[in-house]
Amino acid sequence: MFSFLLFIFLAVVLIVLSTAGRVLSSVFRLFRGVQGPGRTSSDSYDSENKYDNGDVVQSEKGAIRMRNFKNLAEETEYEEMKEEPIQRTVEYERVERNN
Repeated sequence: MFSFLLFIFLAVVLIVLSTAGRVLSSVFRLFRGVQGPGRTSSDSYDSENKYDNGDVVQSEKGAIRMRNFKNLAEETEYEEMKEEPIQRTVEYERVERNN
């Protein structure tokens, strides 16, 4: 009986602390001027994507990589392959009959 009461007490304490944490974080967000989780401004998004090395924004690095890839793909010469007829083997015929 004592362990059941202890379990109920701990569950109530966790629920109260969780609720208090959410309320306090909402209050602190109001004081800081940060918007809710569904409404992030572009300034806050850009500030989260910075690398520590060289203060380069992640999207800028990605844009540079994409430009390099595009230039390389445009410079590469491709040659079309000719279709060769499939050689039908005995095993290929067996597989065709089973399907």
